[in-house]
Amino acid sequence: MRNKKFSLLSIMLLFLSFFALVGCDKTTEELKIVSVGNYGTNWEQVFVRDKIVAEFEKEFNVRVTLDVVSATDGIKKIKTEQDSGEYVTDIAIVHSGEMPTFVTKGYVQDITADVAYSDRTIDKDNHFTSVTNVGDTRYFVPVSSDAYLTVANKKALAFLPEGANVDDLTWEQFAEWAYNIKNGANGNIGVGTKTMFPSQAGYNLIYIMGGMGLAYGADFVDVDSENMKQAYELMLQMAIDEVFVNEQKNYSTAVDKMKDETAWLSFQHMTQAGEILKYKPDNFVIAAPPKGDAGRGSIIGAWGLGVLDGAPNKATALKFIDYMTRKSVNYKYCTGLGGIISTIEEVIEEVKAVPETARTTSEKIMLMGIDVIENGIISGVPSADYTDWRAVKGVYETLFEKILLKSKDDYLRQIPIAKSQVLGLLKTFPQEGM
Repeated sequence: MRNKKFSLLSIMLLFLSFFALVGCDKTTEELKIVSVGNYGTNWEQVFVRDKIVAEFEKEFNVRVTLDVVSATDGIKKIKTEQDSGEYVTDIAIVHSGEMPTFVTKGYVQDITADVAYSDRTIDKDNHFTSVTNVGDTRYFVPVSSDAYLTVANKKALAFLPEGANVDDLTWEQFAEWAYNIKNGANGNIGVGTKTMFPSQAGYNLIYIMGGMGLAYGADFVDVDSENMKQAYELMLQMAIDEVFVNEQKNYSTAVDKMKDETAWLSFQHMTQAGEILKYKPDNFVIAAPPKGDAGRGSIIGAWGLGVLDGAPNKATALKFIDYMTRKSVNYKYCTGLGGIISTIEEVIEEVKAVPETARTTSEKIMLMGIDVIENGIISGVPSADYTDWRAVKGVYETLFEKILLKSKDDYLRQIPIAKSQVLGLLKTFPQEGM
């Protein structure tokens, strides 16, 4: 009899558990997010999923799917959904360089009224409105931004030019530093080519060259001004001095080569700078961008959230944008990703208020980036002005390849070709506000 009672009790508990699970399933909301080219390393994905997304799921009883794909695959995925009308994905996390494509193709919807927050200030100085908005209509909310910084192995400090300060370098001193590392200086024997400007197609080389150009007074995008030629001449001298790592053309970032010490010196995206520092904090130093005649130059970009057209869970998607721009969450997000710059003014103010002696490495890196934005010569990514931003990147990559041939005539012949290509990629009638 006891066994029968036990069996009946077990069956009842199983039924109760089943109905409880069914009930939870009915009340749990869903959200599908696609990251288009962001979170490229495993540790970034783990952090975002475990520390950011998981907390959102817990707070709002939401089941989130985060799909991390390349920019090419992400655009293809969204295009397939949009063209077929079989809407699955709710939010796209997109770089500012790709935002105009999403807007002009109708992949994202107007969220102006939905994100008119009164308790936070997003993109205070409108660095990114030309790509997040069309006129007064908002399609993306930027949640983080970035700049470029100098990254060096501490072993390289022994080769600094006389009188040079790593925190206050000129581009000429940067080039001399690269030469010294290769050939020797200050009584130290040279260690060969150790400088890297990653140049794999489709990535960051345009921003490295563009930042150098800004430092000499060039605009962005600019391929033929006298100011831009000052940057070319410096790169040409570095090529002639053979300071560049040969393998750099096969890499999109300097991270791996800095980690294995093939490279000791680079001008690097700040997220990647943070990743290098995270690897072995005691082995590397991160500093401000070098200066040119006009000052410190850096291209700045942003990552933002857009609600996709036809999103099946728009209300939940808007909750996620609200969550990601909340001061406490955004602070955790930006510092957790190595110190990328927050686009929320209240977060920036909080980071600045941290006493210097109490700042974490991530806070220090973010403050370096903030200083570049506030005191440097900066430019956003003007991708909205062009029909194909990746093709514009290719123009710079070809120019750099000509510079690496070590012949001034080669790159000078390429300049008018590059100019014609860039003009050909301009939109004839850019949309108002774009």
